[in-house]
Amino acid sequence: MPFSYKQILALHADLAETLPLRQMTREGSSIGGFVDAADGLVNPVSHARYLAICGLALLLPESRLHGDPALSEAVRLGTDFLSRVQRPSGCFDLVSTNFDSPPDTAFALGPLCTLLSVARECRSDAADRIASEIEPIVSRAARGVIGGGFHTPNHRWVIAGALARTRGLLPDLPCMEYIDALLAEGIDQNADGEFFERSFAVYHGICDRAFREMARWLGRAELYEPVRRNLAFLSRMLHDDGTVVTATSRRQDRGLRVAPANLADSFFEMGALDGNGEWLAIADLLIARGVTEYSVVHSAWMDPFVDEPRLRSAELARSPVPDRYTETFPHAGLWRHRDRKLSVTAGIHTTSPLSIQFGRVTLRAVKFYGSWYGMGQFEPTVMRRDDDEIVLVDSGKRRHPPGYDLPLGRPVPWEEIEAGVRRRRIEQPALAMELRLRLAGSAIEARFRTSGGLDGIPFQIEFCFESGGEWETASQFQVGAADQAIHLREGAGVLRCGSEAIRISPGRADHAYREMRGLERETGSFRVLMTMFTPVDHAFKIEAGDWRIGDGTFEVRSA
Repeated sequence: MPFSYKQILALHADLAETLPLRQMTREGSSIGGFVDAADGLVNPVSHARYLAICGLALLLPESRLHGDPALSEAVRLGTDFLSRVQRPSGCFDLVSTNFDSPPDTAFALGPLCTLLSVARECRSDAADRIASEIEPIVSRAARGVIGGGFHTPNHRWVIAGALARTRGLLPDLPCMEYIDALLAEGIDQNADGEFFERSFAVYHGICDRAFREMARWLGRAELYEPVRRNLAFLSRMLHDDGTVVTATSRRQDRGLRVAPANLADSFFEMGALDGNGEWLAIADLLIARGVTEYSVVHSAWMDPFVDEPRLRSAELARSPVPDRYTETFPHAGLWRHRDRKLSVTAGIHTTSPLSIQFGRVTLRAVKFYGSWYGMGQFEPTVMRRDDDEIVLVDSGKRRHPPGYDLPLGRPVPWEEIEAGVRRRRIEQPALAMELRLRLAGSAIEARFRTSGGLDGIPFQIEFCFESGGEWETASQFQVGAADQAIHLREGAGVLRCGSEAIRISPGRADHAYREMRGLERETGSFRVLMTMFTPVDHAFKIEAGDWRIGDGTFEVRSA
């Protein structure tokens, strides 16, 4: 599915045709609002995106819904709704959580500005009406955002990008001092191109879009550079099917198997700007996966064609997307290996330090945990290369190490207990952990060891597979059901989806403790456990291969 003006406009029209079915038409405060498919609420922020999609499908002359009377009425009702629910400050609510919210209003400004741009461009009676109604909403919203604050790191850039885009339409908007104050904080991006929130499926795309907006509308070409760094980084985080690494995310996409469709417009625009055929091909892959698997259509996909009309008819050459590489990203603390369908990720600053995808089989996370005062989760902070091995290290040193408090020898009032009593403590030794990984063809050879702590601590290695496959050992066969945990006592076990399979070995079951205190659950996964006691020194292997359905055997995939 090509990322092209014709294709994106057709997707907008397809969605716009169904959106009136989500629109509230009964009398009441929500009349004209589009119900958000994600949470069932009438949310002004998502409503703005739906309104823009409808408006673009209505106004652009190449659209098959151009001038459609029913769609025109839906846009009129939707615009009236936005005007009514706009707070006196100019801001909107994100009804599911944030109210009178400047950053969420900035999210709404993007699609509203796109709609306003197109309405000004088209110069029809319908377009003039929409422009006259949308412009005051946009102006009030932008003034509500200026100086209004934010919550998260990416909000800063959403706000700055939205204000830059709005200023391009409303040149008198007094926003530059606020934009400069936001940029003065510096960009939360490491040298590998990763933004702080590590959200490859959601917030990296949002940040990239914001920096593109600032670069274009403020005339600051240097702000394209963080986008280029991020896209180069993310191009090596994709799996064979267009989904992306999420095990290391700090946000809501953590552990999900999802295509980062909201990155498609950035890959396309920057690919067109830089003549990068690989990025253009990635944009094609992302919208194909997003539309077919998740029914996602982003209003921002139209922005490159609205901002740069020449792209509507441009012939842009694609290049193959590399699918065989092994790369280390030291600043992000990530190691990536791709061999066509096989995709391996190891990383630090996460409790999911290893994840593997092979076709339809997903090993969402390999996790390591000991019942050490509720602090025994392996969360490495150091990654280094040792000859042909990648080594991940957790020193075991915690901000509040485990131990036992000593008496003060004086009365301790209730208020002091509430505030937190400062005591001398007898602290326990740190439980250090190390994971070594080595490639061996289509296999990952791993060795996990502990040191320090105390002897006899129950420990487990947890293989968290995406549920729905079939699990088989030499003596067992079952469906890999969600939120089920089993022990692999010995030998090998195979999780397969059709003919694609991942095998783990050798099993070990020194104890049957599976729900340890403080264990971070990988909700929705099928968990296979190997269990032992400290000190731990366990070598294991993870292999990708083919399941021969006819005779029920596993065949290691050739390199």
